[in-house]
Parts: sequence; structure tokens; C-alpha cells
Amino acid sequence: MVILILALIVVPGWTQESEISRLRARLSDLENRVQQLELLIKRDESANSSLVNENVSPPSTNRANWRRLKVGMTEDEVRRILGEPVRVSNYGFKFEWYYPNGWVIFRKDRLEEWYEL
Repeated sequence: MVILILALIVVPGWTQESEISRLRARLSDLENRVQQLELLIKRDESANSSLVNENVSPPSTNRANWRRLKVGMTEDEVRRILGEPVRVSNYGFKFEWYYPNGWVIFRKDRLEEWYEL
């Protein structure tokens, strides 16, 4: 009986201590992993920043690219020529893609008209 009582008193305390030790080890491991990921992110950001040429203009600012547009082009064809739009409006029956110096209008997934500024 005395052993059973001691077991009931000692085992929960021992279990809690082992659980706390396990959680501390897990926390330490996770902190190390976060630190490694942060270093990888910093390296990636610095590598990408060295590749960015701030003097390169987006394709949509090149007037020659606007001259390549043709009625009936798909969205992908326009995107390859002008790049990603800065804003898109969906009016249900038509989509308008806005660029810094113009916009294009699609109806039925095909280029219908465009305007340069």
C-alpha cells in the first residue's frame, strides 16, 4: 500500500519533469531551425537584390510592345508582351488590365481593344 501511495506521488512529478525537459529540447530545436531559415531567407534576399537592375523598365512602358498587340490575342499572349498588369477590373462581360501607361480590354478571353497614354 505504501509503495502504491509513493508511486502515485512520485510518478506524476517525474512525468512532469520529463515532459518539461522534452518540451525544452523541442523548443531549442525549433529555435535553431528558425534561425537557420532566417539565414537562408537573408541569403536569398541578398542574392535576389544583386540580380535586380533598377534601370530596367517594365515591358509595358516600351511603346514598341504596344505596337505588337493585335485584336484577338489571348491573355497569355498579351501578358508575354506587356508583362503583369498593375490592376485588373472584372466587369463580368469584360476584363480591363491597367498598366502605368495604358490599358487593355478583353471580351470573351480575347483582346478587343487597348489604349496607350
